[in-house]
Amino acid sequence: MEIEVIETEVPELGSGVPRSEDTLHLTQITSDLAVQLGMFSKDTGFPLEKFELGFAYEEALENAWADRINRLSNFDMVRPGEVELDGIYGSPDGISFPNGVTTLEEYKLTWYSMHSKKFLLDMPTWQWQTKGYCKMLNLTNCIFRVFWVNGDYRPPAPAYRAYSVKYTQEEIDQNWDNLKNHARDQGWL
Repeated sequence: MEIEVIETEVPELGSGVPRSEDTLHLTQITSDLAVQLGMFSKDTGFPLEKFELGFAYEEALENAWADRINRLSNFDMVRPGEVELDGIYGSPDGISFPNGVTTLEEYKLTWYSMHSKKFLLDMPTWQWQTKGYCKMLNLTNCIFRVFWVNGDYRPPAPAYRAYSVKYTQEEIDQNWDNLKNHARDQGWL
């Protein structure tokens, strides 16, 4: 048997919804903030393949969950498309309405180790992003649907968890002010 690795390019999937060109996007602010805080390296970056796998997961999960929830539950899930507030644009993954409460849906795929309820404390970029979307959509509730590629690494095995988070309005407003201030400091606003 002969096996050969085929070199292929990862297709650029993007976030799954069209984005306005030449606009300031929430992801630009949170990514730059993470680089400046030393969480990501501007030189080494983050492999495109991991981002694109995350986008593919996001799109697949969005479609699967929306279809399943819309068929089997008493509430709907939708993709809201691009939203804007204060000159900053965002593309939330979804909005659902469990128990009549409008809730942000956020889908993540990560190689980080899975932590039960502590995970969000270790993922400030996820907090900045979802609090930003909550501000843009005037919401306080968020459901994270996370695919942990290697679970808790004991042993490495895929795991899926959903987490319900309720932010305070003060947390959301403070986060939004921080994001806007960072964007102003960079000359983007």
